[in-house]
Amino acid sequence: MNFFYLVRRLYAGLGRKNLWIDVGAGEGAFLASVEAKRRIGVEASPVARKILAEKKLEVIGERQFLKSQGLGADVISFWHVLEHTDEPWEYLAAVWRNLRKGGRLIVGVPNIDSLEFDLFGRHWFHLAPSYHIWHFSLRSLKILLERQNFKIEMVDFWSVEHQLAGIIQTLVNWSSGTINILHRLVRRNAYMGSVPLAGWFWSFFFLSLGLPLVLFLWTCGSLSGRPGTIVVVAKKI
Repeated sequence: MNFFYLVRRLYAGLGRKNLWIDVGAGEGAFLASVEAKRRIGVEASPVARKILAEKKLEVIGERQFLKSQGLGADVISFWHVLEHTDEPWEYLAAVWRNLRKGGRLIVGVPNIDSLEFDLFGRHWFHLAPSYHIWHFSLRSLKILLERQNFKIEMVDFWSVEHQLAGIIQTLVNWSSGTINILHRLVRRNAYMGSVPLAGWFWSFFFLSLGLPLVLFLWTCGSLSGRPGTIVVVAKKI
């Protein structure tokens, strides 16, 4: 099982759930790892929905989810999805309707109020105006959640999954003048020959000799409460 999916599962606590809904489930690798009697993936992509169905996971489209109510989920998760939605409050309203009393909402988002953004500005990996519709801070996310009748129970400033990779990509952007080449190679299947030499050099550097700097920035951001990404666990009230 992918290590990162194990990390994600810790946010909801241990133990078997009756229903877990993952919004923006992609191809379902995370959802398939969840111990729940029933698992539903919410996904906009028809291709991804087909793959979810092939994995024997329940799947619904985002429009269906926005209109649904009374599903009685124990957990509904958004892993770096909410920042891509046109109207995040509509998704949170759907979450409230479909969570059981005392159910948990998990939201992972980039943090615009981060040391990374202060230090590297336009080179910050998560600053993507054409890709991220919203850029949340902890304060703005808290206001949004409270207005939708959720109470924050826990904030994780040490998210391994997105922070370390984000810092490395930010440093490569800043050093080489390239734009998110590692992310494009891993997630977008870009042509390797299109990466300039400077991009390759700084990528290898920050993945090896420069790794202590990556860990230092991660530690400073997390200890100060201003990391590049945050994960919030909130309870329906």
